[in-house]
Amino acid sequence: MPTIQQERPTPAGQIQITPFTGTVTVRRGSEQVAASSRASVLRERNHADRYYLPREDVRLDLLQSIDQSSFCPWKGSASDYWAFAGDESSDPIAWSYPEPFESVATIEGLISFYDEKVDVVVTPAEPSPDLVHLASSPVPVRVSHGDVVLAASDRVIELHEVDVPTRAYFPRDDVRLDLLVPLDSTSFCPFKGVASEYWALAGDPQARPVAWSYPDPFPAFEPIAGFIAFYDWVSITPDE
Repeated sequence: MPTIQQERPTPAGQIQITPFTGTVTVRRGSEQVAASSRASVLRERNHADRYYLPREDVRLDLLQSIDQSSFCPWKGSASDYWAFAGDESSDPIAWSYPEPFESVATIEGLISFYDEKVDVVVTPAEPSPDLVHLASSPVPVRVSHGDVVLAASDRVIELHEVDVPTRAYFPRDDVRLDLLVPLDSTSFCPFKGVASEYWALAGDPQARPVAWSYPDPFPAFEPIAGFIAFYDWVSITPDE
């Protein structure tokens, strides 16, 4: 009996696909296999980030198709696989979804590489200061929830991003981490990188995210590495 390959509803936060602002280069030793400034990054819960490149930006003449396929209940059937041309092992190094499910249609025909088998070099573009920039807060800042102070610092860094509220990032030493509990959540920003630390308020029955951090942001935002920002459903005010 044939296997029915049916799309499952994608759980919230399971998959995020974002255009990557920068360049992705794929190399095998000194040979360049692909290079693109039009890549997309696919973040999937409990999986490594994968970069998907337009087919036109891949040296397909260096690759050979192999008879292999795989199925993902969220993305569909990856029915195009490639190995390096001339390799006797035919070890797959790249794949594509020619007809992905509608929820991930943006990766249709794009090619992704196993970064365990080739060198995938990701170089973020320097964002324009008109889009996003950092600045030291001119005044101390306090975060509170009711009568409880969650953070207070005179070393706050403000992140100004177009069309997004200004965010105050606090040094970790100035945050009451004993009042927070970690959450299993991540998000990706094409300017800043991966926010892989999230927290809720201890005792919050809804476990709503209240704070986040970029432990290893892209180089342009290194000053906020490990700093913690808060959602504005708590009170963020000058600390007078």
